[in-house]
Amino acid sequence: MDLNTALYDSIKSLNIIPVNKLDECFSEANNLNKDLHSVLLSKDLMSDENIGKLKADIYNLPFVLLQHEALDQNIA
Repeated sequence: MDLNTALYDSIKSLNIIPVNKLDECFSEANNLNKDLHSVLLSKDLMSDENIGKLKADIYNLPFVLLQHEALDQNIA
């Protein structure tokens, strides 16, 4: 299953966005060869952080918001 479909299924199962709007975004993403993440952001239907959390869940990985993390400035 591709990421667009997995993200679509996850959002649909959680009832985060009305199904008709989600379907429109999914169709647009597929027709224009875009990722669903970008389409949802462009229509201001979900935040980047919330989409990131769903993607992390899809991949069974922890979600880390790097803007809240201290990064070592000495890494080259």
